[in-house]
Amino acid sequence: WQQVASKAEYQQSLGSQFDLILYHAGSMNLSLREVIDLLLVNNLDIPVIVINDTASISQAVAAIKTGATDYIPATELERLPTAVTQALAEPNTCFHVAQCTAQTEQQLQQLITDNADGIIVVNKRGKVEFVNPAALELFAKSEAELIGEPLGFPVVDGDYVEVDLPQTSGQDLVAQMRVSHIRWQGKNAYILSLRDITQIKQAEAERAKLLEESQAANRAKDQFLAILSHELRTPLNPIVGWSQLLQTGTLSEAQMKKGADIIQRNAMLQSQLIEDILDISRIIRGKIELQAAPIKLSNIISNAIDTIKLSAQAKSIQINTDFSNHKDLVWGDSTRLQQVIWNLLTNAIKFTPNGGRVEINLTSVNNTVQVQIKDTGKGIEPEFLPHIFDYFRQAENVNTRAQGGLGLGLAIVRHLVELHGGTIGVDSPGVGQGATFTFALPVLNARNKLGSTNSPLPTTKNLEGIKALVVDDDDSSRDLLIFVLENEGVTTKSAASAIEALRVIEQFQPDILVSDIAMPGMDGYELMQRVKELPTMQKEQPNAIALSAYASDTDRERSLASGFDCHINKPLDISNFLQILTQLLD
Repeated sequence: WQQVASKAEYQQSLGSQFDLILYHAGSMNLSLREVIDLLLVNNLDIPVIVINDTASISQAVAAIKTGATDYIPATELERLPTAVTQALAEPNTCFHVAQCTAQTEQQLQQLITDNADGIIVVNKRGKVEFVNPAALELFAKSEAELIGEPLGFPVVDGDYVEVDLPQTSGQDLVAQMRVSHIRWQGKNAYILSLRDITQIKQAEAERAKLLEESQAANRAKDQFLAILSHELRTPLNPIVGWSQLLQTGTLSEAQMKKGADIIQRNAMLQSQLIEDILDISRIIRGKIELQAAPIKLSNIISNAIDTIKLSAQAKSIQINTDFSNHKDLVWGDSTRLQQVIWNLLTNAIKFTPNGGRVEINLTSVNNTVQVQIKDTGKGIEPEFLPHIFDYFRQAENVNTRAQGGLGLGLAIVRHLVELHGGTIGVDSPGVGQGATFTFALPVLNARNKLGSTNSPLPTTKNLEGIKALVVDDDDSSRDLLIFVLENEGVTTKSAASAIEALRVIEQFQPDILVSDIAMPGMDGYELMQRVKELPTMQKEQPNAIALSAYASDTDRERSLASGFDCHINKPLDISNFLQILTQLLD
Protein backbone atom coordinates (compact mmCIF):
# COMPACT_ATOMS: atom_id res chain seq x y z
CA TRP A 1 0.00 0.00 0.00
CA GLN A 2 1.06 3.59 -0.48
CA GLN A 3 -0.01 6.87 1.14
CA VAL A 4 0.06 10.18 -0.74
CA ALA A 5 -0.51 13.68 0.63
CA SER A 6 -0.53 15.89 -2.47
CA LYS A 7 -1.70 16.01 -6.08
CA ALA A 8 1.84 15.59 -7.36
CA GLU A 9 2.39 12.45 -5.24
CA TYR A 10 -0.95 11.08 -6.41
CA GLN A 11 -0.10 11.63 -10.11
CA GLN A 12 3.26 9.99 -9.64
CA SER A 13 1.75 6.98 -7.83
CA LEU A 14 -0.69 6.27 -10.65
CA GLY A 15 2.19 4.57 -12.49
CA SER A 16 2.05 1.77 -9.93
CA GLN A 17 -0.51 -0.99 -10.07
CA PHE A 18 -3.24 -0.43 -7.37
CA ASP A 19 -6.45 -2.39 -6.83
CA LEU A 20 -8.23 0.20 -4.64
CA ILE A 21 -8.08 3.89 -3.69
CA LEU A 22 -9.22 5.11 -0.25
CA TYR A 23 -9.87 8.84 -0.49
CA HIS A 24 -10.03 10.74 2.85
CA ALA A 25 -12.10 13.82 2.09
CA GLY A 26 -10.44 17.06 3.14
CA SER A 27 -7.13 15.45 4.04
CA MET A 28 -5.17 17.04 1.18
CA ASN A 29 -5.44 19.74 -1.48
CA LEU A 30 -6.98 17.39 -4.03
CA SER A 31 -10.71 17.12 -4.74
CA LEU A 32 -12.57 13.89 -5.42
CA ARG A 33 -13.37 15.20 -8.92
CA GLU A 34 -9.62 15.55 -9.62
CA VAL A 35 -8.99 12.02 -8.29
CA ILE A 36 -11.63 10.55 -10.65
CA ASP A 37 -10.59 12.72 -13.64
CA LEU A 38 -6.93 11.68 -13.34
CA LEU A 39 -8.02 8.02 -13.35
CA LEU A 40 -10.01 8.66 -16.55
CA VAL A 41 -7.11 10.49 -18.19
CA ASN A 42 -4.82 7.56 -17.42
CA ASN A 43 -7.49 5.05 -18.48
CA LEU A 44 -7.32 3.35 -15.09
CA ASP A 45 -10.22 1.23 -13.78
CA ILE A 46 -9.67 1.45 -10.00
CA PRO A 47 -12.56 1.62 -7.45
CA VAL A 48 -12.56 4.65 -5.12
CA ILE A 49 -14.02 4.54 -1.59
CA VAL A 50 -14.57 7.93 0.07
CA ILE A 51 -14.08 8.29 3.82
CA ASN A 52 -15.42 11.47 5.41
CA ASP A 53 -15.25 12.71 9.01
CA THR A 54 -18.87 13.92 8.86
CA ALA A 55 -22.02 11.96 8.01
CA SER A 56 -23.60 14.12 5.31
CA ILE A 57 -26.24 12.80 2.93
CA SER A 58 -25.59 15.62 0.46
CA GLN A 59 -21.86 14.87 0.37
CA ALA A 60 -22.57 11.15 0.00
CA VAL A 61 -24.84 11.83 -2.95
CA ALA A 62 -22.24 14.12 -4.55
CA ALA A 63 -19.48 11.53 -4.06
CA ILE A 64 -21.47 8.73 -5.68
CA LYS A 65 -22.50 10.95 -8.58
CA THR A 66 -18.86 12.00 -9.10
CA GLY A 67 -17.91 8.34 -9.57
CA ALA A 68 -16.96 7.01 -6.15
CA THR A 69 -17.71 3.36 -5.53
CA ASP A 70 -18.82 3.89 -1.93
CA TYR A 71 -19.03 6.55 0.76
CA ILE A 72 -18.32 5.75 4.45
CA PRO A 73 -18.66 8.28 7.31
CA ALA A 74 -16.02 8.05 10.03
CA THR A 75 -18.74 6.93 12.44
CA GLU A 76 -19.31 3.79 10.31
CA LEU A 77 -15.73 2.65 9.75
CA GLU A 78 -16.63 -0.86 10.88
CA ARG A 79 -18.31 -1.16 7.44
CA LEU A 80 -15.01 -0.53 5.61
CA PRO A 81 -13.84 -4.19 5.25
CA THR A 82 -17.18 -5.17 3.68
CA ALA A 83 -17.09 -2.14 1.37
CA VAL A 84 -13.54 -3.01 0.26
CA THR A 85 -14.55 -6.64 -0.45
CA GLN A 86 -17.53 -5.55 -2.53
CA ALA A 87 -15.51 -2.93 -4.43
CA LEU A 88 -12.83 -5.46 -5.40
CA ALA A 89 -15.37 -8.14 -6.34
CA GLU A 90 -17.31 -5.97 -8.83
CA PRO A 91 -15.76 -4.36 -11.93
CA ASN A 92 -15.78 -0.57 -11.91
CA THR A 93 -17.57 0.49 -15.09
CA CYS A 94 -18.13 4.15 -14.27
CA PHE A 95 -16.00 5.38 -17.08
CA HIS A 96 -18.75 4.91 -19.64
CA VAL A 97 -21.33 7.65 -19.12
CA ALA A 98 -24.48 5.54 -19.57
CA GLN A 99 -23.18 2.74 -17.36
CA CYS A 100 -21.92 5.23 -14.79
CA THR A 101 -25.34 6.90 -14.52
CA ALA A 102 -27.11 3.57 -14.01
CA GLN A 103 -24.59 2.42 -11.42
CA THR A 104 -24.75 5.76 -9.65
CA GLU A 105 -28.54 5.54 -9.33
CA GLN A 106 -28.25 1.99 -8.06
CA GLN A 107 -25.54 2.83 -5.53
CA LEU A 108 -27.41 5.94 -4.40
CA GLN A 109 -30.62 3.98 -3.86
CA GLN A 110 -28.73 1.28 -1.95
CA LEU A 111 -27.02 3.92 0.18
CA ILE A 112 -30.22 5.61 1.28
CA THR A 113 -32.16 2.34 1.62
CA ASP A 114 -29.67 0.99 4.17
CA ASN A 115 -29.29 4.29 6.04
CA ALA A 116 -30.30 4.27 9.72
CA ASP A 117 -31.81 7.74 9.32
CA GLY A 118 -35.15 8.23 7.61
CA ILE A 119 -34.48 9.18 3.96
CA ILE A 120 -37.22 10.67 1.79
CA VAL A 121 -37.05 11.95 -1.78
CA VAL A 122 -39.57 14.72 -2.54
CA ASN A 123 -40.19 16.21 -5.97
CA LYS A 124 -40.48 19.95 -6.63
CA ARG A 125 -44.22 19.83 -6.01
CA GLY A 126 -43.71 18.41 -2.52
CA LYS A 127 -44.89 14.87 -3.36
CA VAL A 128 -43.02 11.87 -1.91
CA GLU A 129 -41.09 9.88 -4.54
CA PHE A 130 -39.12 7.51 -2.32
CA VAL A 131 -38.93 6.46 1.37
CA ASN A 132 -36.49 4.11 3.03
CA PRO A 133 -37.49 1.62 5.78
CA ALA A 134 -36.25 3.94 8.53
CA ALA A 135 -38.57 6.70 7.29
CA LEU A 136 -41.53 4.34 7.23
CA GLU A 137 -40.83 3.50 10.85
CA LEU A 138 -40.58 7.20 11.78
CA PHE A 139 -43.93 8.05 10.16
CA ALA A 140 -45.52 4.79 11.35
CA LYS A 141 -47.03 4.40 7.85
CA SER A 142 -46.72 2.02 4.91
CA GLU A 143 -44.99 2.87 1.65
CA ALA A 144 -48.35 2.97 -0.13
CA GLU A 145 -49.61 5.58 2.36
CA LEU A 146 -46.66 7.90 1.65
CA ILE A 147 -45.63 7.55 -2.01
CA GLY A 148 -47.29 10.20 -4.16
CA GLU A 149 -48.71 12.04 -1.16
CA PRO A 150 -47.69 15.49 0.19
CA LEU A 151 -44.99 15.32 2.83
CA GLY A 152 -47.10 17.07 5.48
CA PHE A 153 -44.60 19.77 6.47
CA PRO A 154 -42.57 22.32 4.47
CA VAL A 155 -39.20 21.32 3.06
CA VAL A 156 -36.79 23.91 4.47
CA ASP A 157 -33.50 23.96 2.65
CA GLY A 158 -30.63 23.56 5.12
CA ASP A 159 -29.26 21.41 7.92
CA TYR A 160 -30.51 20.61 11.45
CA VAL A 161 -34.06 21.95 11.07
CA GLU A 162 -36.36 20.43 13.72
CA VAL A 163 -39.78 19.14 12.62
CA ASP A 164 -42.63 17.42 14.45
CA LEU A 165 -43.79 14.05 13.14
CA PRO A 166 -47.41 13.33 14.24
CA GLN A 167 -48.03 9.79 15.51
CA THR A 168 -51.31 7.90 15.77
CA SER A 169 -50.39 7.11 19.40
CA GLY A 170 -50.72 10.83 20.18
CA GLN A 171 -47.09 11.23 21.28
CA ASP A 172 -45.42 13.16 18.44
CA LEU A 173 -41.81 12.57 17.50
CA VAL A 174 -39.24 15.30 16.97
CA ALA A 175 -36.88 14.81 14.04
CA GLN A 176 -33.82 16.70 12.86
CA MET A 177 -34.13 17.37 9.13
CA ARG A 178 -31.33 17.94 6.62
CA VAL A 179 -32.19 18.83 3.01
CA SER A 180 -30.12 18.65 -0.21
CA HIS A 181 -30.88 19.18 -3.92
CA ILE A 182 -30.40 16.09 -6.13
CA ARG A 183 -31.31 14.72 -9.55
CA TRP A 184 -33.77 11.87 -9.06
CA GLN A 185 -34.77 9.79 -12.09
CA GLY A 186 -33.69 12.61 -14.34
CA LYS A 187 -35.58 15.37 -12.52
CA ASN A 188 -34.67 17.95 -9.89
CA ALA A 189 -35.77 16.89 -6.40
CA TYR A 190 -35.00 17.17 -2.71
CA ILE A 191 -33.55 14.47 -0.53
CA LEU A 192 -34.42 14.70 3.15
CA SER A 193 -32.59 13.04 6.01
CA LEU A 194 -34.71 12.70 9.20
CA ARG A 195 -33.08 11.64 12.48
CA ASP A 196 -35.28 10.89 15.50
CA ILE A 197 -34.14 13.20 18.34
CA THR A 198 -37.26 12.83 20.52
CA GLN A 199 -35.38 11.28 23.43
CA ILE A 200 -32.63 13.89 23.14
CA LYS A 201 -35.21 16.72 23.25
CA GLN A 202 -36.99 15.10 26.19
CA ALA A 203 -33.69 14.73 28.03
CA GLU A 204 -32.84 18.37 27.26
CA ALA A 205 -36.26 19.49 28.54
CA GLU A 206 -35.83 17.40 31.69
CA ARG A 207 -32.35 18.83 32.25
CA ALA A 208 -33.69 22.35 31.72
CA LYS A 209 -36.51 21.66 34.20
CA LEU A 210 -34.13 20.23 36.79
CA LEU A 211 -31.76 23.16 36.26
CA GLU A 212 -34.60 25.66 36.74
CA GLU A 213 -35.79 23.82 39.86
CA SER A 214 -32.24 23.74 41.21
CA GLN A 215 -31.73 27.42 40.46
CA ALA A 216 -35.10 28.25 42.03
CA ALA A 217 -34.16 26.23 45.13
CA ASN A 218 -30.81 28.01 45.32
CA ARG A 219 -32.49 31.39 44.93
CA ALA A 220 -34.98 30.49 47.65
CA LYS A 221 -32.14 29.28 49.90
CA ASP A 222 -30.09 32.42 49.31
CA GLN A 223 -33.16 34.58 49.92
CA PHE A 224 -33.94 32.64 53.10
CA LEU A 225 -30.38 33.05 54.40
CA ALA A 226 -30.55 36.78 53.66
CA ILE A 227 -33.87 37.01 55.51
CA LEU A 228 -32.52 34.89 58.37
CA SER A 229 -29.52 37.18 58.75
CA HIS A 230 -31.80 40.23 58.69
CA GLU A 231 -34.35 38.82 61.13
CA LEU A 232 -31.76 37.63 63.67
CA ARG A 233 -29.73 40.84 63.53
CA THR A 234 -32.73 43.18 63.74
CA PRO A 235 -33.72 42.30 67.35
CA LEU A 236 -30.04 42.17 68.29
CA ASN A 237 -29.74 45.86 67.53
CA PRO A 238 -32.04 47.10 70.36
CA ILE A 239 -30.83 44.33 72.70
CA VAL A 240 -27.18 45.35 72.34
CA GLY A 241 -27.99 49.08 72.28
CA TRP A 242 -30.18 49.12 75.40
CA SER A 243 -27.79 46.78 77.21
CA GLN A 244 -25.01 49.31 76.69
CA LEU A 245 -27.28 52.16 77.84
CA LEU A 246 -28.29 50.27 80.98
CA GLN A 247 -24.64 49.71 81.86
CA THR A 248 -23.95 53.45 81.90
CA GLY A 249 -26.06 53.89 85.06
CA THR A 250 -27.34 57.24 83.82
CA LEU A 251 -30.91 56.23 82.91
CA SER A 252 -33.98 57.14 84.91
CA GLU A 253 -36.15 54.43 86.41
CA ALA A 254 -38.72 54.87 83.63
CA GLN A 255 -36.01 54.64 80.98
CA MET A 256 -34.55 51.53 82.61
CA LYS A 257 -37.97 49.87 82.62
CA LYS A 258 -38.47 50.81 78.96
CA GLY A 259 -35.06 49.38 78.06
CA ALA A 260 -35.73 46.14 79.96
CA ASP A 261 -39.10 45.75 78.21
CA ILE A 262 -37.50 46.29 74.80
CA ILE A 263 -34.73 43.80 75.54
CA GLN A 264 -37.21 41.17 76.72
CA ARG A 265 -39.53 41.68 73.72
CA ASN A 266 -36.72 41.37 71.19
CA ALA A 267 -35.15 38.41 72.98
CA MET A 268 -38.48 36.57 72.85
CA LEU A 269 -38.75 37.47 69.15
CA GLN A 270 -35.35 35.89 68.54
CA SER A 271 -36.41 32.86 70.54
CA GLN A 272 -39.48 32.44 68.31
CA LEU A 273 -37.35 32.67 65.17
CA ILE A 274 -35.06 29.94 66.48
CA GLU A 275 -38.06 27.76 67.39
CA ASP A 276 -39.38 28.14 63.83
CA ILE A 277 -36.04 27.01 62.41
CA LEU A 278 -35.95 24.02 64.77
CA ASP A 279 -39.54 23.13 63.87
CA ILE A 280 -38.65 23.11 60.18
CA SER A 281 -35.65 20.89 60.95
CA ARG A 282 -37.90 18.49 62.89
CA ILE A 283 -40.44 18.48 60.07
CA ILE A 284 -37.81 17.69 57.42
CA ARG A 285 -36.44 14.85 59.58
CA GLY A 286 -39.93 13.59 60.50
CA LYS A 287 -39.24 14.08 64.21
CA ILE A 288 -42.33 16.02 65.31
CA GLU A 289 -44.48 13.97 67.69
CA LEU A 290 -47.92 14.94 68.97
CA GLN A 291 -49.03 14.71 72.60
CA ALA A 292 -52.67 14.20 71.66
CA ALA A 293 -55.83 14.43 73.76
CA PRO A 294 -59.47 15.48 73.25
CA ILE A 295 -59.45 19.22 72.45
CA LYS A 296 -62.14 21.88 72.28
CA LEU A 297 -60.91 24.25 69.57
CA SER A 298 -62.92 27.21 70.84
CA ASN A 299 -60.74 27.25 73.97
CA ILE A 300 -57.56 27.07 71.87
CA ILE A 301 -58.76 29.97 69.70
CA SER A 302 -59.62 32.07 72.76
CA ASN A 303 -56.14 31.52 74.20
CA ALA A 304 -54.53 32.49 70.88
CA ILE A 305 -56.66 35.65 70.66
CA ASP A 306 -55.51 36.65 74.15
CA THR A 307 -51.87 36.49 73.04
CA ILE A 308 -52.36 38.73 69.98
CA LYS A 309 -54.98 41.08 71.41
CA LEU A 310 -52.51 43.86 72.21
CA SER A 311 -51.06 43.74 68.68
CA ALA A 312 -54.57 44.07 67.24
CA GLN A 313 -55.44 46.95 69.56
CA ALA A 314 -52.25 48.80 68.60
CA LYS A 315 -53.47 48.84 64.99
CA SER A 316 -57.16 49.37 65.88
CA ILE A 317 -58.00 46.05 64.23
CA GLN A 318 -61.38 44.60 65.15
CA ILE A 319 -61.50 40.85 65.90
CA ASN A 320 -64.90 39.21 65.37
CA THR A 321 -65.56 35.62 66.44
CA ASP A 322 -68.37 33.15 65.84
CA PHE A 323 -67.95 29.92 67.81
CA SER A 324 -69.74 30.43 71.12
CA ASN A 325 -72.14 27.49 70.62
CA HIS A 326 -69.64 25.10 69.05
CA LYS A 327 -69.18 21.91 71.11
CA ASP A 328 -67.49 19.33 68.81
CA LEU A 329 -64.09 18.07 69.94
CA VAL A 330 -61.01 17.05 67.96
CA TRP A 331 -58.15 14.76 68.86
CA GLY A 332 -54.93 16.74 68.89
CA ASP A 333 -51.95 18.34 70.59
CA SER A 334 -53.19 21.53 72.28
CA THR A 335 -49.74 23.20 72.11
CA ARG A 336 -49.30 22.49 68.39
CA LEU A 337 -52.87 23.50 67.52
CA GLN A 338 -52.43 26.75 69.42
CA GLN A 339 -49.24 27.26 67.39
CA VAL A 340 -51.29 26.81 64.17
CA ILE A 341 -53.96 29.33 65.18
CA TRP A 342 -51.43 31.78 66.63
CA ASN A 343 -49.45 31.75 63.37
CA LEU A 344 -52.55 32.35 61.25
CA LEU A 345 -53.83 35.13 63.53
CA THR A 346 -50.40 36.78 63.74
CA ASN A 347 -50.20 36.84 59.93
CA ALA A 348 -53.71 38.28 59.70
CA ILE A 349 -52.82 41.09 62.12
CA LYS A 350 -49.45 41.69 60.47
CA PHE A 351 -50.82 42.12 56.95
CA THR A 352 -54.04 43.97 57.85
CA PRO A 353 -53.76 47.78 57.83
CA ASN A 354 -54.85 50.02 60.70
CA GLY A 355 -58.59 50.00 61.27
CA GLY A 356 -59.05 46.66 59.51
CA ARG A 357 -60.97 43.59 60.56
CA VAL A 358 -60.22 39.91 61.29
CA GLU A 359 -63.03 37.33 61.46
CA ILE A 360 -62.70 33.89 63.07
CA ASN A 361 -65.42 31.31 62.43
CA LEU A 362 -65.63 27.81 63.90
CA THR A 363 -68.14 25.40 62.34
CA SER A 364 -68.75 21.68 61.83
CA VAL A 365 -68.75 20.57 58.18
CA ASN A 366 -69.05 16.93 57.02
CA ASN A 367 -67.61 15.30 60.16
CA THR A 368 -64.86 17.90 60.43
CA VAL A 369 -64.34 20.91 62.64
CA GLN A 370 -63.51 23.85 60.35
CA VAL A 371 -61.68 26.99 61.40
CA GLN A 372 -61.78 29.99 59.06
CA ILE A 373 -59.66 33.11 59.60
CA LYS A 374 -60.53 35.95 57.25
CA ASP A 375 -58.83 39.37 57.12
CA THR A 376 -59.21 42.63 55.21
CA GLY A 377 -55.46 42.90 54.62
CA LYS A 378 -53.14 43.24 51.65
CA GLY A 379 -54.25 39.98 50.00
CA ILE A 380 -52.16 37.56 47.93
CA GLU A 381 -51.20 37.74 44.27
CA PRO A 382 -52.81 34.88 42.26
CA GLU A 383 -49.45 33.57 40.97
CA PHE A 384 -48.12 33.25 44.53
CA LEU A 385 -51.15 31.39 45.97
CA PRO A 386 -49.87 27.90 44.96
CA HIS A 387 -46.59 28.59 46.84
CA ILE A 388 -48.02 30.14 50.01
CA PHE A 389 -47.28 27.04 52.15
CA ASP A 390 -43.84 26.28 50.62
CA TYR A 391 -40.69 26.30 52.72
CA PHE A 392 -38.51 29.43 52.47
CA ARG A 393 -40.95 31.27 50.19
CA GLN A 394 -42.11 34.85 50.66
CA ALA A 395 -44.10 37.01 48.27
CA GLU A 396 -41.99 40.09 48.97
CA ASN A 397 -38.48 40.90 47.84
CA VAL A 398 -35.76 40.62 50.50
CA ASN A 399 -34.78 44.29 50.34
CA THR A 400 -38.21 45.85 49.82
CA ARG A 401 -40.51 43.75 51.99
CA ALA A 402 -42.58 45.65 54.50
CA GLN A 403 -43.06 42.82 57.01
CA GLY A 404 -40.61 40.76 59.02
CA GLY A 405 -40.39 37.02 59.59
CA LEU A 406 -38.58 34.07 58.04
CA GLY A 407 -41.42 32.86 55.83
CA LEU A 408 -41.50 29.53 57.71
CA GLY A 409 -44.71 29.97 59.71
CA LEU A 410 -47.19 28.83 57.05
CA ALA A 411 -45.03 25.85 56.05
CA ILE A 412 -45.03 24.78 59.70
CA VAL A 413 -48.80 25.37 59.95
CA ARG A 414 -49.51 23.17 56.92
CA HIS A 415 -47.40 20.32 58.29
CA LEU A 416 -48.95 20.49 61.78
CA VAL A 417 -52.48 20.48 60.36
CA GLU A 418 -51.65 17.48 58.15
CA LEU A 419 -50.08 15.67 61.14
CA HIS A 420 -53.51 15.97 62.80
CA GLY A 421 -55.14 14.36 59.75
CA GLY A 422 -56.51 17.69 58.57
CA THR A 423 -56.36 19.90 55.51
CA ILE A 424 -55.61 23.59 55.01
CA GLY A 425 -56.14 26.00 52.14
CA VAL A 426 -56.08 29.68 51.31
CA ASP A 427 -58.14 31.95 49.09
CA SER A 428 -57.64 35.58 48.09
CA PRO A 429 -59.51 37.60 45.45
CA GLY A 430 -56.29 39.50 44.80
CA VAL A 431 -53.97 42.21 46.05
CA GLY A 432 -55.67 44.59 48.48
CA GLN A 433 -58.71 42.34 48.92
CA GLY A 434 -57.72 40.33 51.97
CA ALA A 435 -57.16 36.59 52.44
CA THR A 436 -59.05 33.67 53.98
CA PHE A 437 -57.23 30.70 55.54
CA THR A 438 -59.35 27.62 56.26
CA PHE A 439 -58.28 24.43 57.98
CA ALA A 440 -60.37 21.42 58.97
CA LEU A 441 -59.73 18.60 61.47
CA PRO A 442 -61.68 15.34 61.90
CA VAL A 443 -64.41 15.43 64.56
CA LEU A 444 -63.63 13.27 67.58
CA ASN A 445 -65.92 10.25 68.04
CA ALA A 446 -68.85 11.14 70.31
CA ARG A 447 -67.99 8.51 72.93
CA ASN A 448 -64.61 10.18 73.47
CA LYS A 449 -66.03 13.65 74.11
CA LEU A 450 -64.62 14.14 77.59
CA GLY A 451 -64.99 17.89 77.77
CA SER A 452 -62.31 20.50 77.69
CA THR A 453 -58.80 19.37 78.62
CA ASN A 454 -57.40 22.87 78.89
CA SER A 455 -57.25 23.04 82.66
CA PRO A 456 -54.98 25.77 84.05
CA LEU A 457 -51.45 24.89 85.08
CA PRO A 458 -50.92 24.40 88.80
CA THR A 459 -49.71 27.46 90.68
CA THR A 460 -46.19 27.56 92.04
CA LYS A 461 -45.99 26.06 95.55
CA ASN A 462 -43.99 27.52 98.40
CA LEU A 463 -40.39 26.49 97.66
CA GLU A 464 -38.84 27.67 100.92
CA GLY A 465 -36.57 25.02 102.44
CA ILE A 466 -35.87 23.40 99.05
CA LYS A 467 -32.19 23.01 98.18
CA ALA A 468 -31.03 23.36 94.57
CA LEU A 469 -27.66 22.94 92.85
CA VAL A 470 -27.19 24.92 89.62
CA VAL A 471 -24.49 23.70 87.20
CA ASP A 472 -23.57 25.82 84.17
CA ASP A 473 -20.24 26.98 82.72
CA ASP A 474 -21.88 30.22 81.54
CA ASP A 475 -21.79 32.81 84.35
CA SER A 476 -24.82 34.77 83.12
CA SER A 477 -27.05 31.69 82.82
CA ARG A 478 -25.92 30.45 86.22
CA ASP A 479 -26.57 33.82 87.88
CA LEU A 480 -30.04 34.06 86.31
CA LEU A 481 -31.09 30.65 87.67
CA ILE A 482 -29.75 31.42 91.14
CA PHE A 483 -31.63 34.73 91.20
CA VAL A 484 -34.91 33.07 90.11
CA LEU A 485 -34.61 30.24 92.63
CA GLU A 486 -33.55 32.41 95.56
CA ASN A 487 -36.39 34.79 94.76
CA GLU A 488 -38.73 31.82 95.41
CA GLY A 489 -37.06 31.02 98.74
CA VAL A 490 -34.87 28.18 97.46
CA THR A 491 -31.47 27.62 99.09
CA THR A 492 -28.94 27.42 96.24
CA LYS A 493 -25.39 26.49 95.50
CA SER A 494 -23.73 26.69 92.10
CA ALA A 495 -20.92 25.03 90.16
CA ALA A 496 -19.18 26.21 86.98
CA SER A 497 -18.34 22.66 85.84
CA ALA A 498 -19.54 19.10 86.22
CA ILE A 499 -16.38 18.15 88.10
CA GLU A 500 -16.97 20.94 90.62
CA ALA A 501 -20.62 19.86 90.93
CA LEU A 502 -19.59 16.34 91.96
CA ARG A 503 -17.56 17.81 94.86
CA VAL A 504 -20.46 20.04 95.98
CA ILE A 505 -23.30 17.57 95.67
CA GLU A 506 -22.15 15.06 98.31
CA GLN A 507 -21.89 17.72 101.00
CA PHE A 508 -24.94 19.79 99.93
CA GLN A 509 -27.40 16.93 99.26
CA PRO A 510 -29.70 19.01 96.94
CA ASP A 511 -33.37 18.27 96.34
CA ILE A 512 -33.10 19.74 92.83
CA LEU A 513 -30.24 19.51 90.32
CA VAL A 514 -30.43 21.94 87.38
CA SER A 515 -27.61 21.32 84.90
CA ASP A 516 -26.48 22.56 81.52
CA ILE A 517 -25.61 19.83 78.97
CA ALA A 518 -22.71 21.22 76.91
CA MET A 519 -19.84 21.93 79.31
CA PRO A 520 -16.05 21.55 78.92
CA GLY A 521 -14.36 18.53 80.45
CA MET A 522 -17.52 16.62 81.36
CA ASP A 523 -20.96 17.18 79.87
CA GLY A 524 -24.32 17.03 81.64
CA TYR A 525 -25.06 13.48 80.48
CA GLU A 526 -21.91 12.11 82.11
CA LEU A 527 -22.53 14.23 85.21
CA MET A 528 -25.96 12.61 85.64
CA GLN A 529 -24.44 9.14 85.32
CA ARG A 530 -21.77 9.95 87.93
CA VAL A 531 -24.37 11.41 90.32
CA LYS A 532 -26.37 8.16 90.18
CA GLU A 533 -23.21 6.24 91.15
CA LEU A 534 -22.39 8.38 94.22
CA PRO A 535 -22.77 6.37 97.48
CA THR A 536 -24.60 9.25 99.18
CA MET A 537 -27.15 9.37 96.34
CA GLN A 538 -28.10 5.67 96.40
CA LYS A 539 -31.10 6.08 98.71
CA GLU A 540 -32.60 9.19 97.17
CA GLN A 541 -31.72 10.85 93.89
CA PRO A 542 -32.30 14.61 93.43
CA ASN A 543 -34.95 15.71 90.94
CA ALA A 544 -32.88 16.57 87.87
CA ILE A 545 -33.63 19.15 85.16
CA ALA A 546 -31.54 19.40 81.98
CA LEU A 547 -31.36 22.99 80.73
CA SER A 548 -29.76 23.19 77.28
CA ALA A 549 -29.48 25.19 74.06
CA TYR A 550 -29.61 21.83 72.24
CA ALA A 551 -33.34 21.61 71.58
CA SER A 552 -33.96 18.69 69.19
CA ASP A 553 -36.12 15.68 70.02
CA THR A 554 -32.96 13.54 69.98
CA ASP A 555 -31.34 15.80 72.60
CA ARG A 556 -34.46 15.60 74.78
CA GLU A 557 -34.55 11.80 74.51
CA ARG A 558 -30.87 11.54 75.39
CA SER A 559 -31.36 13.72 78.49
CA LEU A 560 -34.18 11.50 79.74
CA ALA A 561 -32.21 8.33 78.95
CA SER A 562 -29.21 9.56 80.98
CA GLY A 563 -31.38 10.08 84.09
CA PHE A 564 -32.75 13.63 83.92
CA ASP A 565 -36.43 13.94 84.85
CA CYS A 566 -37.09 16.57 82.17
CA HIS A 567 -35.37 18.62 79.46
CA ILE A 568 -35.95 22.40 79.14
CA ASN A 569 -34.76 24.42 76.17
CA LYS A 570 -32.85 27.68 76.42
CA PRO A 571 -33.71 30.55 76.52
CA LEU A 572 -35.31 30.02 79.92
CA ASP A 573 -39.04 30.67 80.29
CA ILE A 574 -39.10 31.48 84.00
CA SER A 575 -42.82 30.81 84.52
CA ASN A 576 -42.61 27.44 82.74
CA PHE A 577 -39.45 26.52 84.67
CA LEU A 578 -41.11 27.20 88.04
CA GLN A 579 -44.21 25.23 87.05
CA ILE A 580 -42.07 22.23 86.05
CA LEU A 581 -40.10 22.55 89.29
CA THR A 582 -43.35 22.48 91.29
CA GLN A 583 -44.63 19.42 89.41
CA LEU A 584 -41.36 17.53 90.05
CA LEU A 585 -41.45 18.29 93.77
CA ASP A 586 -45.09 17.21 93.99
